[in-house]
Amino acid sequence: MSKALKPAVSLRQSLQTRVGLLVCSAVLLMGLGALLFGLKPMVERIAADQFSVASAQVEAKLNSVFQPAEQILRMSPGWIGNEPPDLKNPAVFNHLFRPVLEALPEATSIVAGTSSGEGWLLLQLPDGKWRNRMTDRQRWGDRHHFFEWDANGNAQDYWKSVDYDPRKRAWYSSAMLDTKRVQWTEPYIFFTTGDPGITASTRIALKDGRDFVIGMDLMLRDLSTLTMNTKLGTHGIALVLTEDLRVLALPAAPSGIAATDWFGNALKKSADLKLAPLTDALSEWHGRNKIVKNGVSSFRSGDQAW
Repeated sequence: MSKALKPAVSLRQSLQTRVGLLVCSAVLLMGLGALLFGLKPMVERIAADQFSVASAQVEAKLNSVFQPAEQILRMSPGWIGNEPPDLKNPAVFNHLFRPVLEALPEATSIVAGTSSGEGWLLLQLPDGKWRNRMTDRQRWGDRHHFFEWDANGNAQDYWKSVDYDPRKRAWYSSAMLDTKRVQWTEPYIFFTTGDPGITASTRIALKDGRDFVIGMDLMLRDLSTLTMNTKLGTHGIALVLTEDLRVLALPAAPSGIAATDWFGNALKKSADLKLAPLTDALSEWHGRNKIVKNGVSSFRSGDQAW
């Protein structure tokens, strides 16, 4: 049929067709908008749930270090009794606490001291070696008796002058603040190794009235190993900060930075890590105060949602 013979489309039919198309388009757009509006909260809830699971896993890993240390220290009064170990024979102290350090790889040393200035140290060294430092400020002053044990159990002893007094260390004063429970120090630099760490300690009352404080040292390097090896999605990071935003446990090292170099950032300010997502997260936290205890907040860093 030629164009001339085709029936003409009335203006009414044309308007109805156009209106119908507009109505269908509007319905589709409204439906799509409703779908997206409904999906967005769902996606956010899924992301929040995944974040909560990941953070719980990190917390569980850290608790697997903190809780055994506290439990061991709570049991230590039963091992020590009401008399301190023999200062002249470090094997007595080692017999009690060497198995503890062997069972807890994150714990590096056991320290102890009395209110009269006696002190004990058992330090685990690489290659199966051990070190003791025995202190008696009243009788020996700055001179300390050291013992070096090799992997076969052979010992060499020597004396060395060191300006060390257990009563002046953070772990001792921390335990004396609350003598009824295990205390954790603020992060500090260990006297013997020079490494940053924290110490759990507790007080024991001796029968002669003196105080005996015993502590367990944990290096931040070992805590960082837990967070650095945690996988959080495709590009998540895990770390632990102190209240003043110093790094207690490090996130994974950026590409191209060796882990040994990265460990040097422990106890530094978080800004020193130069991680844009971390900087933006903290800016969001301080600027809008949206992150609350047990809550999850989303933000953008660059062109990515975190």
